[in-house]
Amino acid sequence: MAELKFSSEQMEQFIDLYRSFECLWNIKCRDYRDINKRNNAYEAIADIMNISIENVKKKINNIRSTYLQEKKS
Repeated sequence: MAELKFSSEQMEQFIDLYRSFECLWNIKCRDYRDINKRNNAYEAIADIMNISIENVKKKINNIRSTYLQEKKS
């Protein structure tokens, strides 16, 4: 499968959406362990960005991996 390419504006929108769903990234959030809320958040991002839930998860993992690599160097 080809890599999902975002423009700068789309990437900014994606990150803002991801940031708005605290249950996806904040382990201290009580909803972090609620799989239904997490799935609803993935679905909401997918609907807004007009991409699949699978692509949302892949993009999040890609962003996290890139961040961790940059943080190490």
